[in-house]
Amino acid sequence: MPTSPIATEVRFGEHTLHVLLEDGREISAPLAWYPRLRDATPQARANWRLNGRG
Repeated sequence: MPTSPIATEVRFGEHTLHVLLEDGREISAPLAWYPRLRDATPQARANWRLNGRG
């Protein structure tokens, strides 16, 4: 049975959210899809943590 990929890191571009996965892939999405993140200060965005197993 396949397992779900696990996130290992999160980073932010000017307009983009990037999630790095343990298998080396990276998923990106526009910050416009996440208004709370889009409107957050850079300091608030830097204060992230993974929940569960990523």
